[in-house]
Amino acid sequence: MRLKTSVLRAACSRMGWLLVLTAVLGGCTSQALKPPSGPDAQQDLEKWGIRLESIRLTGADHFVDFRFRVLDPQKAGSLLGRQEKAYLLHEPSGSVFNVPVTKVGPLRASGVDPKAGRTYVILFSNTSKIIQPDDPVTVVIGDFQATGLRIGMSWERAVDLSPEQEDKWEAVQRDLLRTYKECTSTCAHDRTCQKQCRDAYESDLGNAYVEMLSR
Repeated sequence: MRLKTSVLRAACSRMGWLLVLTAVLGGCTSQALKPPSGPDAQQDLEKWGIRLESIRLTGADHFVDFRFRVLDPQKAGSLLGRQEKAYLLHEPSGSVFNVPVTKVGPLRASGVDPKAGRTYVILFSNTSKIIQPDDPVTVVIGDFQATGLRIGMSWERAVDLSPEQEDKWEAVQRDLLRTYKECTSTCAHDRTCQKQCRDAYESDLGNAYVEMLSR
């Protein structure tokens, strides 16, 4: 894994999602794989004041869950800035996957006062399910760019749904997919209409997943 510099991009984020993430997804415990040990990787991670924890599919593969732990709040502050755009590049297809926007804001942690030792989470959309386990990806957050990642890499165990939650999540997905198909059936070849249906579908999925984890 190596880190590079990319062009700074702007996007909006809300503190509300930070509260949801830290309350619901903040606790990661047991170790899995060892973190990157190469000198370049260590120096660059130290520069950003973070330690990567995991990048994995979640929510029945509708989302990519990317986690990092803050070691130095001052250095890591730029990664949590509200103005920093975050997206995931799927290297095999060249497709870019953004952070879904829901009623509580973008599904990513943000804040002006990051805490040392706290885990922060960003969810990227994968409603098309193009991204598969072990696929190589790049995560970009403003000037930060982490390459050489593969879906399923983990240095900490992430939160999973219980069997009961899995059943409810499957039902929610079916309902939302049916609504999405009904929406697109009225669009004909109108791409603007189709995009509006897709955006609404991703937002509703994100809202439903956050509510599921909050229970």
